[in-house]
Formats: sequence, structure tokens, C-alpha cells
Amino acid sequence: MRHRIKGSKLGRDIKSRKALFKNLAIALVLEERIKTSLPKAKIAKALIDSLVSKAKKGDLSSRRLILKKLGNQKATAKLIEILAPRFSDRVGGFTRIIKLGNRSSDLSPMAILEFVKIEKKSRKEAKKEEKEKAKEKKAKRKIKKAKRVKPVEKKEEKKAVKNPKKTKKVKK
Repeated sequence: MRHRIKGSKLGRDIKSRKALFKNLAIALVLEERIKTSLPKAKIAKALIDSLVSKAKKGDLSSRRLILKKLGNQKATAKLIEILAPRFSDRVGGFTRIIKLGNRSSDLSPMAILEFVKIEKKSRKEAKKEEKEKAKEKKAKRKIKKAKRVKPVEKKEEKKAVKNPKKTKKVKK
């Protein structure tokens, strides 16, 4: 039984769960918008909001606490120097979750986690953007696959050129 246990396990042990939230937080700070599953987004939202609140203080101890939580100097610097001043007039609610629908492969609910003070995009625009990114990834995969296939074709052509005697001649 899970008496007095706070939070969701997300099917992971404690070490991998901490690493997951750390990586989500770093990605959100550096990219300012990430796409993830809804349960992960809900938990990461709380973590990010607390980090932004600490970053708004701007003193050395808060910098060290944030660095301890994130473990990434670039993300810590960006959080304190760029993002915290942006939210200086806000008390809380630094991030928002936009629900996207279900993932096609396993039907898990997907969401976009982003900071509040960036250009507002509608759900349709967000979905279009995700579709465009997916198309780009698919095109890149096709290009990589085509590059892998070409050397094999060249080898077959070389073998055919090297061994012309192996072809049978028809006698008249």
C-alpha cells in the first residue's frame, strides 16, 4: 500500500525518476517549450515553478540550490539571468500545460509544457508545428537510409564489373 507517499512513480525507480525530472527541467529551461506525456508534464511543472521562484531571489545560495537540482551550468545561468527577470512581477504560475491529444503508437496523453511569457500559440498552431517537426524527422530518416543503401549498391556494381567471365556465353 502507498500510505503517505507523495507523487506518482511513473513506472520508474527513484534514481531514474529523479534523472527524468532533471532532464525535463533542463530541456524546458534551455528550449522554453517541450513536448512530453501529460503525467510527466504535470510533475515537471511543479519542479520548474519552484526553481523559477528560487531563481527570482538571485542570490548565491539560490544559484547553488538550482545548480544542485539541475546539474547544468548553462541551464542555471539562463534560468537566473534571463527567465527570472521575465517573471519578476508574477507570484506563481510560470509554466503552462497545453494538452495535445493521444500519441498514435501507445495512446498516451501528450502535452506541451512551456513558459507563460512567450508568444501564445493556439492548439492548432502547436499541432501543426509538431506535425512539421515530425515530417522533417521523417525526411531526415529517409535521407540517412538512402545514404546507407548507396554503398551496398556500389559494391554490387563493382562485383559485376570485376567478374565479367562468370556470365555464361550461349553457343550457336
